[in-house]
Amino acid sequence: MDGRDVKIRRTQGSRWTREQIEWVRRRHERGDSADEIARDMGIHATTLKATVRKYGITFSTRPYMPRAARTEDGMRFRLAREAAGLTPSQAAKAMGFSTKTIYDLEYGSKAPRIDTIQRAAKVYRVRAGWLLEGLGKEIVSGS
Repeated sequence: MDGRDVKIRRTQGSRWTREQIEWVRRRHERGDSADEIARDMGIHATTLKATVRKYGITFSTRPYMPRAARTEDGMRFRLAREAAGLTPSQAAKAMGFSTKTIYDLEYGSKAPRIDTIQRAAKVYRVRAGWLLEGLGKEIVSGS
């Protein structure tokens, strides 16, 4: 934490300041999880979530990541899944992965292994080369 963040630390029972709310909002938009933010504030994540909800900040089960932060590779995974008509949880089940793994692949926060690419290509009915590098035709014909 830098010197400015020291003011953000909270003590039990103290009121939230506008600066603290804005600091939480910036950290949330940057992609930090509720656990990370709460740790830096010296409070429990449940307390943080309950308090900031009334200020319009809602933490999901995965960190917020702006759409622009998606990588081109991750966008191909997402486009292929959507073209196959699958939700992230359906795709995860079909490939034997967790839903979090699907999100990690789609946001480019996890580099796919070759077996992961092959499974995804089979389930999404796209060429593995297209899924990984954008090479060739997208859809596998006749499958």
